[in-house]
Amino acid sequence: MPTIDVNKKEFLKHLKSSGLTMEKALLLIKGEIKGEDELFLKIDIADTNRPDLFTLEGIARQLLSFSQKKHFTSDFLHKQPGYKLEILPSVEKVRPFAGAFLAHGCTLNEDGLDSLIRIQEKLGDTIGRRRRKVGIGIYDATTIKFPVRYGAFSPESHQFTPLGSETEMTLEEILKRHPKGVEYGNTLLGAAKYPLFIDAEDKILSFPPIINSKRTGEVKVGMDYLFIEATGTEQKAVILSLNVLAAALSFRGAMIERIEASYPYQTPVGRSQPVPAQLMSKPLMLRVAEAKKMLGIEIDAEEISDALLRFGYEFEKSGDTFKILAPYYRSDVMHQYDVIEDLALARGYDNFSPLSLSDFTIGNILPEEEAADRVGNIFVGMGFQEIISNMLVNTSFSSHCMLEKEYPYVEVENVMSESYSGVRHWLIPSLLKVEMESSSTPYPHRIFEVGEVVIRETRGKSNHDSIRTGLSNGVNEEIHIAALLSGPGITFNDAHRALRSLMEELSIPYELREINHNSFIKGRCGAIEIAGSKKGIIGEIFPEVLSRWSIKMPVSVFEITQPPALLKRHKGTKAQRHRGTEAQRNKS
Repeated sequence: MPTIDVNKKEFLKHLKSSGLTMEKALLLIKGEIKGEDELFLKIDIADTNRPDLFTLEGIARQLLSFSQKKHFTSDFLHKQPGYKLEILPSVEKVRPFAGAFLAHGCTLNEDGLDSLIRIQEKLGDTIGRRRRKVGIGIYDATTIKFPVRYGAFSPESHQFTPLGSETEMTLEEILKRHPKGVEYGNTLLGAAKYPLFIDAEDKILSFPPIINSKRTGEVKVGMDYLFIEATGTEQKAVILSLNVLAAALSFRGAMIERIEASYPYQTPVGRSQPVPAQLMSKPLMLRVAEAKKMLGIEIDAEEISDALLRFGYEFEKSGDTFKILAPYYRSDVMHQYDVIEDLALARGYDNFSPLSLSDFTIGNILPEEEAADRVGNIFVGMGFQEIISNMLVNTSFSSHCMLEKEYPYVEVENVMSESYSGVRHWLIPSLLKVEMESSSTPYPHRIFEVGEVVIRETRGKSNHDSIRTGLSNGVNEEIHIAALLSGPGITFNDAHRALRSLMEELSIPYELREINHNSFIKGRCGAIEIAGSKKGIIGEIFPEVLSRWSIKMPVSVFEITQPPALLKRHKGTKAQRHRGTEAQRNKS
């Protein structure tokens, strides 16, 4: 849940202009005031999918749009860009995506500059994952000559004076000596070349996402012509960040000029992309009858039109059907149900009549959870720590890092974030991701996970191996058990000792059979067989895989499908539980 600091005086001014109560305003932004002082309000925003509300300007726009149906201009989205950002081929393997725009006609005062810096930092920490996925730079545009180039260069090839310093440094020196280099150097871990923004006069603008040049990147009160850029590893996140910034500056009265990013390689949105852009959502269709059904209330087309205006949607109405387009700065509207949620907010949750429960049930622990608890207790007893990771993963990154020749992932159709582009088919990459981010923790590392994966069925089969690929004519969901050991001197034998201890505690016999797998060192990888069938894999991770995950220590892992024998209930039979439920229901 992001917590933002907003200028108290400005917030209360916009709240007064909206005519809304504080309670209604907080409901609209799904916020809660957590503290305040003389200058700032500290607000928790519950909706992490609305980064446009991480800004004072976004909150004010929402309140004024809702209360006054005020339309905020986005005409710049339809204008042709007047400037170009040239992406060089060298940056494709380092930090491949970038975008930029210009803002002018609004002189920065102290409040405006403070808010702009807070937006930059909050977006970099949230959407940007502490600049790893997205980093943002803001500059005095009067010092920049177009076209601007974005490319990657060797660490000693360029030097400039960074913000906060009085001396020139090479890129390598910045990472080692400059406070921002030390703090954010991990975003470029393993890179042989480092990214730079350079203008048409060969002036270095910045070393993204680390630090701006002091010459062009020092933004001050009184400036009225700004160049704003973002770079990252996920293109839609880069564009969304710039959209949010453009919306905030536009709200303050700035004129926005789009800049066209030109790529020498193919990207998810093509080789050329002007920014800001209406890319975050596609037009959706909503029928009045569907809104009535989902909300459980009487609502007509007129009320729906009113609510859509209040939330800044563009729409066309034909009979009882609406064609709806979400504002360019919102990425959370992926389905008609997201629109219906806004209809409920417009109506007000206090205007819905509660219904009493109609069914009586007694909860119970699922067999899978009982089994997971048992496995977890065994691992903890062996000195392992449990992790819990997302089922949705960055499929292309995971496949690249694991040297997978096949592509067994079930992918999300309308991907809003490349970090969650598909469903994992094994747990080992999730463990390696945690290991990658734990290099500062004392060794050895011993972690495990019991989690769900989704497996594509091999054609003509439904009883499949735990880790495999094949032609897809369906999917199955499984629970897997995986463990990772890392540290100096860790070998295959360490993973095998942990596997043997686990299987002995579970009283499950198994055998190992040598196999080859691209992710593992040849001769140190085996299939785990239970009752003559392959149910898992064990081995030492191949050095190239470790390098792609930026892991410096040897790693051994194993992963198995949760054995069916673990799913037996320990508390009575199904019939006994059913009779107990009936007796309790009759008693009540």
